[in-house]
Amino acid sequence: MELTPIAVPSVEIRDGVPVTTSLNVAAVFGKRHDDVLKSIRKLAKEEPEYHARNFAELFHVVRVNNGAQKKCPMFSMTRDGMVFLVMGYTGAEARKFKIAYIEAFNRMEAELSGKHEERTTVTSRKPLDKLVKVWAVRAAIPYQQAWTMLDSHFCLTDIKDLPLSKLQEAIAWVQARIDALPPEQPKALPAPKKDKYELFIEKLENVRQRREKEMTDLMSEALVLTQPLKWGLDHWHPICYATRKWVEQTINSPSKVGAFGDKELPIMFGKLADSVRFAAE
Repeated sequence: MELTPIAVPSVEIRDGVPVTTSLNVAAVFGKRHDDVLKSIRKLAKEEPEYHARNFAELFHVVRVNNGAQKKCPMFSMTRDGMVFLVMGYTGAEARKFKIAYIEAFNRMEAELSGKHEERTTVTSRKPLDKLVKVWAVRAAIPYQQAWTMLDSHFCLTDIKDLPLSKLQEAIAWVQARIDALPPEQPKALPAPKKDKYELFIEKLENVRQRREKEMTDLMSEALVLTQPLKWGLDHWHPICYATRKWVEQTINSPSKVGAFGDKELPIMFGKLADSVRFAAE
């Protein structure tokens, strides 16, 4: 005899546990409710401990002909209780209803698991937060954008909803983003601070270089004035040497360099060149 269902499997949460009722089982499998109650009470006598764990007697209200209300017994049952109760129901249709019940319990248990799964806290997310900051700095992206990308990957509206069971996976995901970035360039070490002796030597070197440049410029002008080439190449080096010595001695002299007139300075350079030339001869 084929069973004609007049209802669909219904599973609800009662005291934190997914359950169905004897009324629903009777309606789905096309059984008389009083027959279902007899089966449950028979199980209570044969397997009292199992019955106590998986069945609970309740009451439902029905209206009688005169409009009055009457309390009638019913049972709630867990998945295991339902499976035990209906295992004797046979036939293709009964098999389909059993599968439908199991699927209904599975959906409710999955929903219940999702609602009660432990969430991460500010404290438990500290390692993740530290890693997200490193990622944001290394990738040159805003800190909040990094969190948004993480939320999107784990289908979250807020990181507070991240299940504790997913925390290590989230940490690994962020670390993978960091590992995929180009290697970080090492920062140049700051120059060591110079002590007072090194600073003094540096000043001396600056003065020496500045004076050397000034001496070179003065020598260039002096050689233009002495015109050593007009005395021939043989006298070039002696005249240049004597000119440099005179310039150095004059600069280093404690006495103030005397003033020369427009005519006296060329004469002086000419005499200097002549003295060098005659000394060489």
